[in-house]
This record gives sequence, structure tokens and C-alpha cells, in this order.
Amino acid sequence: MKTDTWEMERPINRQREDGSVQMIRPVFLREDGLAVGIIDIADHTAEPEWIARVLLEEELASGDAQLCDKDPYAFLRDPKYDDLGHPLAHRYEKYRQRRDRNFEIIEPLVTDPRIFHRKGRGKLIGKRAAQCHITTKHLRTLLRRYFQRGGMKNALLPDFETSGPGKQIRGPRQHFLGNRGKKLVRVFTDKRGVEQTVTGLYALFAQYLEDYFDKKGWSLSETLDALHAKVFNCGFEIMDGTKVPILKPVDERPNLDHLKHFYRRYWNKDMSRRKRLGEVGYGTTSRPRNKGTRHMAKCPGQLVQADGTSPDIIITGSIRRTEINGRATIYFLIDHLTHLICGFFISVRSECYVSVMMAIDHMSANKVEYCKSMGITIEASEWPVAHVPRQILVDNGVLRQWKGSHLVNALGIRVMNTSAYRGDLKALVERLNLTIKARICRMPGTTVQGKAGKRRRAGREAAATLEDLIKHVIAETLCHNNTTITEYTRTKDMIRDGVAPIPSQLWAWACRRLGKPRWLPKETLRLNLLPIVQGTVTPEGLVVKGCLYTCPDHLCAQARQDGRFKVFANYDPRAPDEVFMRDPDHDLKVIACVMQDEAMRGLDSSEIESLMAEDKNVRKQWEAHDDKQRATRNARQAAINKSAKKLHAQALEKQGVRHNDEKHVFEGRKEAIELENQLGAWRSGEVEETSKAKVSRTSNDSPDVPPPSNKFLDALRKAQSRT
Repeated sequence: MKTDTWEMERPINRQREDGSVQMIRPVFLREDGLAVGIIDIADHTAEPEWIARVLLEEELASGDAQLCDKDPYAFLRDPKYDDLGHPLAHRYEKYRQRRDRNFEIIEPLVTDPRIFHRKGRGKLIGKRAAQCHITTKHLRTLLRRYFQRGGMKNALLPDFETSGPGKQIRGPRQHFLGNRGKKLVRVFTDKRGVEQTVTGLYALFAQYLEDYFDKKGWSLSETLDALHAKVFNCGFEIMDGTKVPILKPVDERPNLDHLKHFYRRYWNKDMSRRKRLGEVGYGTTSRPRNKGTRHMAKCPGQLVQADGTSPDIIITGSIRRTEINGRATIYFLIDHLTHLICGFFISVRSECYVSVMMAIDHMSANKVEYCKSMGITIEASEWPVAHVPRQILVDNGVLRQWKGSHLVNALGIRVMNTSAYRGDLKALVERLNLTIKARICRMPGTTVQGKAGKRRRAGREAAATLEDLIKHVIAETLCHNNTTITEYTRTKDMIRDGVAPIPSQLWAWACRRLGKPRWLPKETLRLNLLPIVQGTVTPEGLVVKGCLYTCPDHLCAQARQDGRFKVFANYDPRAPDEVFMRDPDHDLKVIACVMQDEAMRGLDSSEIESLMAEDKNVRKQWEAHDDKQRATRNARQAAINKSAKKLHAQALEKQGVRHNDEKHVFEGRKEAIELENQLGAWRSGEVEETSKAKVSRTSNDSPDVPPPSNKFLDALRKAQSRT
């Protein structure tokens, strides 16, 4: 079937949305002529589907799709497969019979338009497979081969190129081992990834290359020497008490050219490098390199490479210059398209999320005002960036954690992580780190030792402060941003506009031609750069990382009424005295919560964590002591309860009653108060003795009338009798 502009069953190269090319084959034209059945030729799992005919013709007219000049399965139209008069036709008799049987199976399906509908295709295939007593997987394979290879019977012929034993390794012409070499057999994987079985000399080569060249890392000549010494010898002689092999003549043993021939032609060099260098060494030196990452950025500020490094220099304190603060950490941001250094952050702390946060904040800052605060005067064109990146390319470092997702959700900055040992994917910032470190080594206090002479004492020679290091890096940055880049490939538009390969000029040109970078208000950026932590609203306040903060009254009342609930807050690990919570009722409203514990105010987050850990350890140390005190308390209370129950039972038995008197509570309380006043009043010694005697006489005036029963009074009387 043909149309006005293209032929059915002829392959078409079609452009996908991601830029890749898809080779399709039109195999069926619907009766109404509005849709075409197509299938992907290269996909081994492809199935036929419909596509609008108008869409396909528009793509052909616009150039998004092009007709293929050659059909990859054109060889199936060779007459030797069908013409019985062909001299080679007899070779394919059994294959033609198999082809015809397979075509009889799929013939009812290939002429049915419903096979191009995904919804009903499974039922048709399942029904036909049950009729022919074959599996649905085999039937799908036959249909796929038929449509992909041109919709003809010969598409069901077997793949003759992949049939047969394939290429086998031929042994060497020199039979150094004689007849006994036939008994040597070795299996190895060749450079095509196919297992090969070799005998004779090649079996020895494979064995010694694997044992000595791959595993021990010997050279080819050393491997051959080991083979000569252990196999191709005529015996041994004793020299100075050591057995020395007597080698065979040169023409009776293989030379280095024989071993090199086997190694170059058959040995898997990629696998050999992995074994010799290890996975880490192979990943850094011998892996296949990519063609470049220039295509990853289309405009300035779209992609920024980021990485941190520790320069080889010891810095001193800014206030006490005689005290050293150790090594600092520098975190750089460099634009992928223009190679412009966008921002950096230098701190004494180790590389962490704070480094990324402050580097992005520095990228968005006005560089003229920043340099002026450091005592350096520059023009705006020398460092023209004051924007926010859209994407940031980092290694598996601090942004690999959950904090990287915060940048995506809060600021829309996409975080891309490189795979392990792939520093070449962010080569700009890696090269920048090496360059800056090499320049910083010239400052006093460097830890790099000289090649000769007296060893340096970096701690004693240190003289630069953190501010001096920042000024040094600013000078290097200004020089980099305004110096010609040696290895920079300019585009056609850059060459036509006469743009020099200078980062600052490339940035200005890209902003004019390709679009301005992204910009955010300073307050919004800084608030959303702070990492998000989860807190709990309680009736007492907001609890974040074990610390109690103030909280609005209506949220505390809600927690008191409905129970505790979780909220998210922005948390600055450098100054955790205050957190910023999003109002659950108004997402755009920010609530500042202040720490309630005055003892922890003014401390760093690491200091607070260490203080909490220390408090936890102290509590754990006194855990056994607390258990002992609680056990003693419980034992004493149990003894008191037991004694009270025993005395109470004796009093009930003595008075002949079954339970306490509940009717004379008022009289009992009155008598108990009087007795308590008499016993506990503050008097002199004589008055106290007379009062005791008076109390004893009054208690014996009426011995026949028992007083009202009261356990508190009984205890007081018993205490009086003991005194």
C-alpha cells in the first residue's frame, strides 16, 4: 500500500521528545485511511500500535521524521529463500517448512486490525495460542518478528548469522608441547565476552596471564619468564644452594611475541585492568570517559557545580592571633556554561549543609558591596552574578541526605548527584579546587613539605587569619573570572558576536542572548535555605530536637485539647536560639519561636547536642543508684503498711468490733487535734514535764471507758506511752 508522500512497510527514523531517534516501520493502513499501524524495530519488547496518519505525514514534511535509505532486513527478500530453481534453494527446505507453519499460526491475527489495539490484543493472542497449543510468549515473538522485519513470510526465518558454533580460537602453529599439549584445557572469557575453550600452549597462556598478569600485576615479560621457568625447562641445577631451572633452547619455547599475540587478539583487557587495578583504581583511571557535559546547561545559572575542599594551610584566630584554629574548609559554586565562579563560603567548620547554604546565599549577594566590606573595590562587571541557581551538581556528600530534598521543595533547586568516583562529571569545580589549593600553599602556615631542606612546622609558622584567607580567595576569584580560559570551545553564536572566552564576558553575553538567571528576594532565600526540622507542639510549647521553644497560645491550647501534633520549622544550626515555624492555618505566615531554656541560649547546635548527650550519660551513671533508692522506699513503705495492718487488727480484736467506727468522726478529730497540740507545742522543759504528767493523769482517770477508736489517735497515744 502506498500514499502520496511515503511508502508503507518502509522504515522511518522518528525524533523522540528526549532527543533520541526511534526507528519505526508502518505495517498496516486502517480501512478509513486515518490511522497507520506501526512498530518499533529496535525494541525487543515492542508491540504494534496505532498512530494518526496526519501526524506521521506532518513529521515527514517538517523533517522530524525521515525515511530510511536502507532496510536492515532487506536481505530476507533474497530469491534463494523462495525460488525453487535457485541453486542454493535446497539448503533452506526445512527452514521454509518451519516458516510456513509459523505463518499459519499468526495469519488470522496479522490481518485483524484489532491486533493494533492494546486493550483487546491480549484476548486475541490468548485465544489463538490455545487453538494452536502454543504459549502466548511464543506467539507474541512470532508477531513481533513478522511486523518488525517487513510483514512478510521470510521474516519468520531463523537468524542464520547467529546460528552455528561461531568463531573459534585457532591454536598456534608451533607445537612446543608436542602431543601432551592436547591434554591441557583452559576456559576463559575473551574480549567479546564469550567463553572460549583452548588447549595446548594457549591454555598455558590463559592460565599464567590469569594467575600472574591479572592477580599479581606482573608484566608480560615477567609472566613469560615464570612460564619458561616452570614449564619449558630441561631440569634444574644447584647454584649456591638454590635450584635454578635449565631452560630449553629458544626454538623449543615460546617467545614474547607469541604471548603478545594471544594477549592482544583474545585476552579481555578491560576485565584484566579491573583485576590489576581494583574497582577504585579502574574507576579513576581506566573506565570509559564521557564525551562531555556541555549540553547539560543551556543558559547562565541553570547548572552550578559545587564541591568543597580543605586547603593545606593552618589559620590563626581572628581575635587571638597566637592561637591556631586548624584547617579551614572552602566550598565553591561555579557556573557550568560560562565557568564563572558564582560564590563560595569559607569556614573553620567541616563541610556540611551550612557550607552549601552559605555558598548559595553568597551567590545571591551583591558582590560589589561584599568586596567593599572586605576592603576590596571592584566593578559590577568583574563579578556580575547575584542570582540563585536552578540546578546544582554535587557528589555523594552532604546533599545526599534529606536536606537536599529541602532545596528542591522550598526553593525549586534541583539537586543532581554524580556517581561514585566520577569526578570528571564536575570537572570544573574539581580543577578549581586544585588550582586554589596550589595558590594557597604559598601563604604562611602551609602544611605542604618542601622537597628538600628543613621540615616545616605549620602550626608555628601560621600567621593568616580566616579574613586573610577570604581576601586571598577573592583575589583568586577575580583573576579567574576576568582571565581568558585556555580550553573553552565557543559556540557559533559566540564566535559571530566576537565574545572572548572570559567568564565574566561570557556571563554578560549569555544573560543578553540566552536569558537572565533566576533571582529571589534576600529574606525569602535565607528563610528557605535554613534546614527544615520536625517539631512537636505540646501544651508547654514547641519541642525541637529536645529543646523547648515558645509557641502561640492557640496552638498550645489545641495541643492540650486534641493532643500533641507535629509541625515543621526552619532551624539554623549556627544559632538555634530561635526557630521559624510555619503557621498550620496560614502557610505564608512565619512564627518566630524562642528557646525557653536560658542555660542553652547562645550555644551552637553541636554544643547543645553534646550537652544533652552528657546529661544523658550522667543520668545513665546514676541509674543504679536511683533504682536502689526506689527499692529502699518501696521496702520501707511495705513494712509500714504491714505493721499498720497488724496493729489495726489487734485493736479491732481487743475492742471486740469488726470494723472502724464511722459515726464519731468529729469527736475523734477534735481529740486528735488536742492531743497533737499538747505533744507538738513549743514549751520550756519544766512545763513540758508537767504537761506530760497531766496528760498521763487524765488518761488514767476513767480506765473503764475506752476512748473513740481512731488510728491517728492510737498512734499518738502509743508514741506518748513510749516517751
